[in-house]
Amino acid sequence: ETEIIADDVPLPVFPKIDPPVLKVSATTPIQTEDVLSVPDLEEMGESLPATAAQSVVVEEGGMVEQSVDGEEEVAARLANTETTLSSSSSSSSSSSLSSITKTEDLGSAVAETPTVEKNGRLERGHVVLARWSDEGWYFRGKIVSPTPTGYLVEDNSGHREEIDTSHVLADELDSKQVPREGSHVVALHPDYSFSYAPARVTNTEDGWFYAVEFYEGTEAEVPREELYLIGEEQFQGDVGFIRAIEEALLGSFVVVRDDTDGLYRRGMVAKSSGRSYDISLNGETIQQDPSQVFPDSKKAGAPLSVGAHCLCPLDGLQNTFSPAAVTIVNTDGSYGVKVHDGSELYSVDRTSIFPINEDFYLNATNFIKSREV
Repeated sequence: ETEIIADDVPLPVFPKIDPPVLKVSATTPIQTEDVLSVPDLEEMGESLPATAAQSVVVEEGGMVEQSVDGEEEVAARLANTETTLSSSSSSSSSSSLSSITKTEDLGSAVAETPTVEKNGRLERGHVVLARWSDEGWYFRGKIVSPTPTGYLVEDNSGHREEIDTSHVLADELDSKQVPREGSHVVALHPDYSFSYAPARVTNTEDGWFYAVEFYEGTEAEVPREELYLIGEEQFQGDVGFIRAIEEALLGSFVVVRDDTDGLYRRGMVAKSSGRSYDISLNGETIQQDPSQVFPDSKKAGAPLSVGAHCLCPLDGLQNTFSPAAVTIVNTDGSYGVKVHDGSELYSVDRTSIFPINEDFYLNATNFIKSREV
């Protein structure tokens, strides 16, 4: 009989998703002095979420076989989420299972472990869902640091914003809640990648997917792991906030990517509904993804350092912008930059640029090159 010996293991935190049940559970702490056989583990009778399948290391280096009740779809959800529980040789040390966080829109960003402090506050580096002031929708971001009322959060373009605690959602803080018919939630919208909006649950009978109706009328079925429960008051506040932004954007000037050549130009918002922007640009009306739309609120606040990336104006009227890298910080606070084509500008006003991160810069530069072919 194969025996498993492990040190004290803190209770792991899993992302929220309803079962199927796995026959092997790592949700019960295993004491150092406990010796558990495979049958013992199978009789523990506790459930693991489908996206947090555990593999248990045995003394011979093999793996305890696990089985899942469910369809092939469930098996697919288990892929790439295996976490190994290893035994430790020191009785004074302990290990924890890394929390599994959805970071598709943040590249390789991964939450640090542990991700929730004892006082319930989230730690630096944790990937969260946050409501951003430029749209009012919720998007993934990384916690840079805590603040007195919330967190400083960075989005995937490098933009940072201080966001109130009530508008920062995390899997660990939501996983134990159960959506009911009529519950108010923030849910993944089916029409926009990595974009979450306020909605109401209209049906819970499926068990895996929840029928929801978004604030603007779109109906969809959303898996539990893409739902975050909120109260009715927050739902009403979020909807009102979004509506106010949509109205405020109408007629305002923004810097938007021109897909004809990939450069960014100043245009005017003609229509804003949900995450769909109609923008008047060069006498024509175009539609553009919000990730490529820069209102003045996204202009630089804090100074940039050498090596930082930005969208900088190529002309004094600030009508055309290019992805660039800062090469020098001048004594008057202006910047010297190298733009996408290798040319250099030597005195760019710091208040005229939009900070972006390296990934955004590379993607923008590659898009320009693709238009040159």
